[in-house]
Amino acid sequence: MRKIIQFLIGFILFLIFISNLVNNIINKIEENRRNAHEEVYRVIQDEKNIENTDVYIEFLKNYASQGEEYYYSLIELDGYNYPILLLSDGTYKDENSQNVAMCTDVYYPINYNVTLFGNICSNGTAYPISANTTGIYTAGGHEVTKYNLDIHIVRLKIIKKHKDDI
Repeated sequence: MRKIIQFLIGFILFLIFISNLVNNIINKIEENRRNAHEEVYRVIQDEKNIENTDVYIEFLKNYASQGEEYYYSLIELDGYNYPILLLSDGTYKDENSQNVAMCTDVYYPINYNVTLFGNICSNGTAYPISANTTGIYTAGGHEVTKYNLDIHIVRLKIIKKHKDDI
C-alpha cells in the first residue's frame, strides 16, 4: 500500500512538472508572437536610388489597406525594365542588425499590373535571401539556388542550383 501511495505522489509530481513545462512553453510562444507583432510588422524602404518604382506605389498602398503589414525591398536585376519587389510578412535581424528575410514573395509588373511570380525560402535563419544584379539567391546547409524571373510564363526560374555532395 505504501508503494502505491509513493507511486501516486511521484506521478502527481511528475504531472505537475509536465504541466508547468507546457505552460512555460505556451507563455514563451505567446510572448514571441506578441514581440513579433510589435517588431516585425513595419514597412521599410531600402535607401537605394532605384528608378521606375512608381509602378509599385498603388500596389503597396492597396496591400497595406487590407490590414496586412509587411517588409519589402526593391532590387534591380540586369535585363529587366523595372525593379523586382520582394515582399515578406516577417523578417529578423542578422548579425549586422540588418533586417533580412528567410521567405519572400517575388513580384514584377506585367503590362503595368504587379504580378506574383512565386515564393522563395531559404533553409533557416543562417541563410537569409540575398540578391545582386544577376539573380536572387536562397541557401541551405549544403546548397545555393539562384533565381531569375521568366516573364513569358510568369514565374520564378531556377538559373543554377549548387548542392554539395556529402
